[in-house]
Amino acid sequence: MDTIKFGDTGNLVVLARKLLNAWDYYLPQSEAFDEQMYFAVADFQRELGLDDDGIIGPNTWNALGNEKGSQKVGVTASGDIPFQTEFNVTSSVPTKTDPIIKTSTSPKSTDHSIIYLSIAALSIAYFILTSG
Repeated sequence: MDTIKFGDTGNLVVLARKLLNAWDYYLPQSEAFDEQMYFAVADFQRELGLDDDGIIGPNTWNALGNEKGSQKVGVTASGDIPFQTEFNVTSSVPTKTDPIIKTSTSPKSTDHSIIYLSIAALSIAYFILTSG
């Protein structure tokens, strides 16, 4: 499967979002590989011990498409996808400004949920204190 990264658009991005959502990342539907998706991919890679570069290459596709992800989005056992792919590519990479907040109760994300929510609460408190 082709490599996709920040700035790309198309059907493979849609598929990757569906696979990430099967892993409890709750990304909105979109054809764009945006900043939120970049950080979700990097977080997914880090949790599975992959290189957390935010790029979906062969190893990340394999991890995303294991039994859990492929059953939820209808990818066949051979990896067939029911549509063609098209890309529009840009070269910039985002810088992290907001934490990724996952609300799943699955074992994989439970360990980090409190940290993400704490960071979000501190960010909100800081904003309130500095804006008034």
